Amino acid sequence: MAIQDAGFEISGEVSDGSSLLELCATKNPDIVVMDLELPVDEAIRLIESILDINSRVSIVAISDVASGLSEIAFAVGARGFLQKPFTIHDLIDMIKKVTPVY
Repeated sequence: MAIQDAGFEISGEVSDGSSLLELCATKNPDIVVMDLELPVDEAIRLIESILDINSRVSIVAISDVASGLSEIAFAVGARGFLQKPFTIHDLIDMIKKVTPVY
């Protein structure tokens, strides 16, 4: 997988918000890449809940520009945003940009 080839470890993949929160609580990832295919209020709560679990996690939100979620995602704590469609190289570049430095 290209993300692993770029030197990043994938902690898991989930298909819903509750599973994402459980993964964040158990695996404590540095970066969360999430597709915002949710109603706006649910997306906001999910981002805030992830940051409640770990305030240092970098969240990269993915959505299409028509959803209007990019500004909202940044306002509630996302550190990166990718507009659909994007390439795997765009994703890897964004992950590199938001990777926390400890």
